[in-house]
Amino acid sequence: MPKITTKQAIFVVLGIIIVGMGWFFWRQQTNKVPEGFLVAGGRIEGREVNISSRVQGRILKLLAEEGNTVKKGQILAILDSEQIQAQVASAQENLKAAQLQNEQARYDLEYTKRNSESAILSAKASAENVQAQLEKAKAVKQIAESNYQRYLKLYQDGAISAREFDSKKLDYDSSMADVNAVIQLHEAAKANLAAAQSSTVTVDIKQKQLEASQASVESYRGKLAELVANQKELQVQSPVDGTIITRPVEVGQVVNAVSPLFVVIDLRNIYMKVYIPEQQVGKIRLGSEAHIYVDAYRDKYFVGKVTKISDQAQFTPKNVETKEERVKLVFAVEVAVENPEGLLKPGMPGDVILRWKEDLPWMKLN
Repeated sequence: MPKITTKQAIFVVLGIIIVGMGWFFWRQQTNKVPEGFLVAGGRIEGREVNISSRVQGRILKLLAEEGNTVKKGQILAILDSEQIQAQVASAQENLKAAQLQNEQARYDLEYTKRNSESAILSAKASAENVQAQLEKAKAVKQIAESNYQRYLKLYQDGAISAREFDSKKLDYDSSMADVNAVIQLHEAAKANLAAAQSSTVTVDIKQKQLEASQASVESYRGKLAELVANQKELQVQSPVDGTIITRPVEVGQVVNAVSPLFVVIDLRNIYMKVYIPEQQVGKIRLGSEAHIYVDAYRDKYFVGKVTKISDQAQFTPKNVETKEERVKLVFAVEVAVENPEGLLKPGMPGDVILRWKEDLPWMKLN
């Protein structure tokens, strides 16, 4: 094998240096961010949602684990509460009893109405009949009285016998007795009519009793609905589409109302947190549009906007690699990401492109 001379070795080293420098400058040019843009790396994060029951109970089943992706409305846990079950059963019985009382009150009202109307009609008819009898009796009495007065004069003049006069007097006395008898009947008929009409007071009382029973039914129905709603709360559902990050409970455990059963990251409300150097944070504005690339879907971008800019600088977090390592102070920036298909998950690494010159076309991330 031929030996390499010193001159040859120097040329080899120089060649390596030249190639290395060329590669370095090529990478610098390739990764250079155009003027008007900022690029920062980060990870997808999300807002935590505590999922709890609104009622106290013992956990019968847990239907989801940490790391599971869940949908809005999905049942995550089933609780048992003997107290709520007993309250629902009692409320059902109370409602049934109130409904029976309401039906009885309705029947009483209808029965009382019918009797009252019938009694009033009958009393009116009777009073009208007696009134007609009284008018007739008075007419007969008037004729009898006229005959009596005429025959009395004839008798006093001796034109008729005592027998003839006594006959007319008897007719007059009889008509007087008939009128007096019918007057008594008329008074009784008026009293009966007044009594029948007074039954409308009983109808009013029955009407109020019915209204009270209806209010009682509605009260018991509302109480039952409230308890049934509490009973439904024994099935704990996810209020959002998301990913479970914590489940601090186990089957058999008794939990209080509002005790957290799960902690879920809301996939509809995710963001990427990045750190922008102090010298460049002034270029960013709240509401500015951003493009987000994640490693899992490098061939597409997700649209976002800046929703939060920290008002205080901090030292670069140890878990964040900045492109300019000499910069020590950075500002935390949150970029909300549109995630309609639920493709983005918490923990996904990626990059955010921020455009601070809005008249420029969007750059693509290499």
